[in-house]
Amino acid sequence: MAEATVSQAATTDPLRVGLEVAGEYILPLPGGSNLVKGDFRQAFIHAGLGVLAAAVFGPIGVLVVSANSLSVALTNRNLADTIDAEVGSRRDTSTARTAK
Repeated sequence: MAEATVSQAATTDPLRVGLEVAGEYILPLPGGSNLVKGDFRQAFIHAGLGVLAAAVFGPIGVLVVSANSLSVALTNRNLADTIDAEVGSRRDTSTARTAK
């Protein structure tokens, strides 16, 4: 799985990725990276979740929603799926090392 993520990231335009990252953290609400991508539905969903997370969890909640928004914009997977894929690939690698 990690190889697919690396090759996918290598084929993206660095300027577009930079704009998405900047859009996510310059705007006062999460969802800026999805606005740059043109996915308005995801942008409004993440903006709403950002307001809710700010009210319930404070700045930490907003950062988590922003990270999820950026993950969706860059990889089309939410943050939980991205973390699960990375942990799973590392678990498979460590299992293969101990099996040898």
